[in-house]
Amino acid sequence: MEFAMIIDVILLLLLCVTLFFGIRLSRQFAEIREDQDKLATLVEDLNRASLKAEKAVGNMKNTAVVTSETLQGQISKGQALFDELEIMVEAGDSLAERLQKIAEKSRKAVEGSSKETTSNNKAQSKKAKSTAKDEVDQKARTRAEKELLEALKAHNE
Repeated sequence: MEFAMIIDVILLLLLCVTLFFGIRLSRQFAEIREDQDKLATLVEDLNRASLKAEKAVGNMKNTAVVTSETLQGQISKGQALFDELEIMVEAGDSLAERLQKIAEKSRKAVEGSSKETTSNNKAQSKKAKSTAKDEVDQKARTRAEKELLEALKAHNE
């Protein structure tokens, strides 16, 4: 009987140890379930955040496309204006060269005629020049030509 009692005590101790580990294992499973619930919540939050980020990226792409199209339109308009201004500058340079040649010729003509004439002739020459200039002013085709002729007239007076 003593042998049976020893075996019963050993079995009782083993059952106590098993019960202790079972309780401990049960607590760990409860913690795992809690952590699993927290993990599920975390995964849901992460999923929502990724959906928001995906929508934000889509909106950014759309905004970038619209902005790109707007900028391309402005660049095209700017290029057209640049080309037009370049043509205008070339035409202005050409006109300025022609006017400079005309001004040099008229300066030479004025210098030549002023040396040959007397003071009375100078007064008559001035009247003739102003009359000639008035006629040229009337025949001028553009505002720029009129302005240049007025400047030449003011310069000669």
